[in-house]
Amino acid sequence: MNRKEKFFSSSKESCQDEDLIVKLSEPSPTTMSDLLDENELDDALKNCPDWDVQDSTIVRSVEFENFEEAIEFVNTVADLAEEAQHHPEINVSYSVVTLTFTTTDEGGVTTEDIEMAQRLDNLID
Repeated sequence: MNRKEKFFSSSKESCQDEDLIVKLSEPSPTTMSDLLDENELDDALKNCPDWDVQDSTIVRSVEFENFEEAIEFVNTVADLAEEAQHHPEINVSYSVVTLTFTTTDEGGVTTEDIEMAQRLDNLID
C-alpha cells in the first residue's frame, strides 16, 4: 500500500504509518490571531496599499503577462500558504489572479491575513 492509499484509508487500523493518521480530537498546530477592528485594519493596510477591504476580507488582484505566469504565481502562493497554514481564496481569470484573505474562524481579517498579504506583496513587488 502506498502512502496515499494509507492516508485515505477509511480504517485507522489499516494505516500502519502513524504520521499519516489524522487525529481529529487534537487542536490545529496553528494559532489563531485576534480579529482586527476597523481602525487596526486601516492602520495595517497602510503597509499593504494594494489590498482593498471587501466585507470581512482583504482582496488584491495582480495582472501578469500571460496565463502561464499567472499559474506560476498561484503555485508560489500555494507553497507559501501551505508553509504558513493560512490559505487564500484564489481566482484566476486568464492573466489576472485575485487573492482574498479572511480568517473564517474569527469572522474577518486578522493579523495572520495581514502577514500573508505582506509576504505576497514582497513577492509581487
